[in-house]
Amino acid sequence: MLFIGLSGCATSSIFLPYPEQAELVRQSLASQPPQLLSTSPGPNLLLHELENGRVQQLASEYAASQISFDAASRQYQERDTEAVLDISNGATQAASLAVNDNLLTYPEYGYERVLLHLYQAFNYLGQNNLVATQVELRKAAEHQQYLQDNFSERSANQIDKAKKFHIDLSQLDSALPQLSQQQVQVNNSYQNAFVYYASAIIWEALGNTNDALVDYRKASTLVPDNAWLAADLHRLEQGQQVADEEHGRLVVIYEDGLVEPRSDLSLDIWLYPDKILPISFPWYAGYQKWNSSSLQVSTERESLGQTQVIANIQGLAVQALKEAYPGILIREILRGRAKYELLNNTVDNDNILVFIAAQVYTLATSGPDLRSWLTLPDNVQILSRQLPVGKQKIRLNSGAISREVELDIAPGETRILRVLRVNYLLDYQEFTINRQ
Repeated sequence: MLFIGLSGCATSSIFLPYPEQAELVRQSLASQPPQLLSTSPGPNLLLHELENGRVQQLASEYAASQISFDAASRQYQERDTEAVLDISNGATQAASLAVNDNLLTYPEYGYERVLLHLYQAFNYLGQNNLVATQVELRKAAEHQQYLQDNFSERSANQIDKAKKFHIDLSQLDSALPQLSQQQVQVNNSYQNAFVYYASAIIWEALGNTNDALVDYRKASTLVPDNAWLAADLHRLEQGQQVADEEHGRLVVIYEDGLVEPRSDLSLDIWLYPDKILPISFPWYAGYQKWNSSSLQVSTERESLGQTQVIANIQGLAVQALKEAYPGILIREILRGRAKYELLNNTVDNDNILVFIAAQVYTLATSGPDLRSWLTLPDNVQILSRQLPVGKQKIRLNSGAISREVELDIAPGETRILRVLRVNYLLDYQEFTINRQ
């Protein structure tokens, strides 16, 4: 079993950068008991529910994790309803122009919402609720399709807003060369091959080969060089079953490390054609150093091979931030103009106390939004093999870290071995799907 026992409540503050708030939670993943974040009402409630759901799931507390993810899902649904009614936090959004992005409710990033549904599927799978597992897989697929269908419209809305306020979005390319040049190794932020592949192996285990083929093919278009995925797709296209009366199927899902926290980057941005103001933006300072570490898998008799990357979650986070930059730039420029006019008015009023108060206010309400889901893995890798029925000792090696797992493979079953490397700890969870 994975980490057991949950306790604690991490404090939150608008003045304490979120990565610092979440660090205790991240560090606790390698110890007992793990920490949970506060679920008191506030702008970070959605994010805290996502973090807590992930922490609880890693502790194999599937029912508790289900509750946290359900709470996060309800918040997403409430936002969807607000968008349809065209109210979407108008008062808060307007007020934020005079304050700070950190006072806004945590924004929705499509890749995080899709992962929420996949992880919720694993919660139900861990509780042997196959019907609910399938419902969550459908939700993950539907939301990925929704994000793909609406990407162009979202981008056009940002361009229209920039034109309305006479903001030059091309500043981003010159002002953010570091991020512009980063090779994120993903096509976009909303398509995740891990979600497609995990869905496919569950569909196949449940006997739904048509849906499995669809998701294997979708995953293959995103990561065509993954040999395990290619073999599974080819096998199923040929009508071959890996799990039969004499064999079971072992699928290793290796979640390697944790995503990198955001940091701040100060840049000179044009507020007006003749006015420049330094503005702090969120960005990923160390992403260029990204490098995955494979997991070696073997039995007592033979090597089963090593895992290969199916999804670069850190890359999705970087790409999602890049796609959010136009909106961030628009808000920061409008906010900067408001503060600039405020300071000018205080100088014109010749009131030194008001001027000092305005300066203090400007400094206190500056700072980028560094929030993101920080207990997600850096990357996800897979391995898929046929194993004979009976007891098997599986050895897992990642660099200097190793772990041994004993499995008892039943005829026709699919055994998912979810391996996690966090804070120099290698641990695992098992999920079993019997042949349908």
